[in-house]
Amino acid sequence: MFTIDEMLSKNNQRLALEHFNAKNDGCGPDGMRVSELEKYWQMNRKQIIEDLKNKEYQPGIIQIREYINKTGKRRNIASLNVIDRFITRMMSQKLNRYFGPLFCENSYAYQDGKGVMAAVQKAKEYVEQGLRYVIEIDLKNYFDTIPLERLIPEIERYITDEAVLYLIKQYLFCDISFEGKISRKTQGIIQGNAISPVLSNLYLNEFDKELNTRELCWIRYADNIYVYMDSYEKALSVYAELTELLEIRKLTVNKEKSGVFDVSTRNILGYDIIIRNNKVDVRKHIYRSMNQYSNWHDSNLEFINGRYHITSDGIINRQDFGLLFENEKKKHFIPVEVSDQLNVYGNITLASNVLQTLSSRDIKVSFFNKYGQLIGTFLPEKTKKSAEIILMQSKNYIDEAIRTDTARRMEIAGLHNIRANLRYYEKRHRGGFKDRVDAISEYISEINRAPTVNDMMLIEAKARQLYYASFNDILDNADFQFVQRTKRPPKDALNASISFGNTLLYNTFVNIIWKKGLDPRFGVVHASNRRSQSLNLDFADIFKPIIVDRIIFTMVNKKMLTALADFETSNNGIYLSKEGKNVFLQMYEEKLKSKITVKGNEISYYQLLESEVQAYKKFLLGDEQYKPYKYY
Repeated sequence: MFTIDEMLSKNNQRLALEHFNAKNDGCGPDGMRVSELEKYWQMNRKQIIEDLKNKEYQPGIIQIREYINKTGKRRNIASLNVIDRFITRMMSQKLNRYFGPLFCENSYAYQDGKGVMAAVQKAKEYVEQGLRYVIEIDLKNYFDTIPLERLIPEIERYITDEAVLYLIKQYLFCDISFEGKISRKTQGIIQGNAISPVLSNLYLNEFDKELNTRELCWIRYADNIYVYMDSYEKALSVYAELTELLEIRKLTVNKEKSGVFDVSTRNILGYDIIIRNNKVDVRKHIYRSMNQYSNWHDSNLEFINGRYHITSDGIINRQDFGLLFENEKKKHFIPVEVSDQLNVYGNITLASNVLQTLSSRDIKVSFFNKYGQLIGTFLPEKTKKSAEIILMQSKNYIDEAIRTDTARRMEIAGLHNIRANLRYYEKRHRGGFKDRVDAISEYISEINRAPTVNDMMLIEAKARQLYYASFNDILDNADFQFVQRTKRPPKDALNASISFGNTLLYNTFVNIIWKKGLDPRFGVVHASNRRSQSLNLDFADIFKPIIVDRIIFTMVNKKMLTALADFETSNNGIYLSKEGKNVFLQMYEEKLKSKITVKGNEISYYQLLESEVQAYKKFLLGDEQYKPYKYY
């Protein structure tokens, strides 16, 4: 039984004083400093203890300040007088020891021997078991909304000492000062009060027990609840049920931050769970600095979706178990355990031991010149394909009937997605695109009748030229006008954007093709000749309209790219500057991370590209018919 005498024992006092002696010196709202606490307690201990035991102690006014953390979340944090901090510390030490054994094993916050890393490790175990969907529930303003009329009975179930109950209630129903106004608190518990964490766990303890009763694989860290499942549909059902249970307890689920997600797209308590080659790794999540343009970066080293983009000159050396990129301005560590690709756009010097590390980790490196054109690629030894794979792809290329049929499917899908773009913007612009939509439909019919792959490519070129001419109606910026398609070199900012975006998509597909065990040299529409890469061009033509072109439309119309600041003239052409590349790269990677619904399932665009290559591979193996992706 937890009593006031236990709380005020000499040993408990000593532990609390040791805690404060180890703290930085500061002061409470009353002006008393932490360094003065021990002396003050020795002088006034007898009277304070008497008041505590006789239920006569009155806490000081608690000052509330608004705090904004690195993710931009606003919280109201309490500042207590130093003596009140000491008393609540003594009380929390005993409450934690008393309530700790009563809490469920999967509750990880505010308990000795647990914490963030233990919770993250548990999440990793769930994912390793094949539970690839997570229900995330974020409770809106949890501490501030806990209903005291329901919390008090929960406390009284376990604590019967009248003096302890009185003291707890004094700190729950306390006087607070916020923005110069003093009021009585009647709802919620105060963040910054030492007893609040354990009471927050207590209020959700019955909910935790319900999760155990349902035999769910769950984790709770304070007001963050994670439930891991093997089915998206089951997860949706459970999410609805748990939301209802929480609402019964008069708690509000933050619907904007809650839902059912693919585990690979989320972070848990500041850590990303990375799935590579069926292996599960964990890494610290990288938060961007909070500013007006928090979705954008000007860094010369950016990591997204397992890929690093290096846009400045520098040196890469091996350091410890990772790689270190450095230039005259700064250093950046590249954690190779979670990387699968490096894209280099600057002049980079590589030490020989770097290549050894890259090869041992199966990390591909692509080198681009200042104009955004691919120079070459470093491929680890393990990525080289077997003769069986090469023979399988070459057989389907040589068989004219198979190649023609597959090429026809790809070309039709690409034009379908072009037509989908035009229809989308026809709705936005309220007409003006119907003739071009009809023309694309006719080109699709022509491809259906075309006897050879070369004939299809000529038809596709005509359709794409008509499509590019529509850009002038979609783009609301005089600096980005389409005259004609120019590539080497691009003659204007729009062509430079198209070329750079297409190159990014080509390279993304190359990496996926290698990962899926195929050889990018064996194309379908694009001939397998002296060209080092062909298959990636085929896949990219399908997705250019819905990825690259949509990115360009957004950036230009929202003035994220400007012809004056983000482009430069060089080698008789117009190219994205380093700053322009950074903006485009960020937008491109954000697009790949964003979600799209396919056959009733929500997946990222990057997963969509992976599924496209996988579908083609299954076709090669004779498992199923290949149906290229069509956007609706």
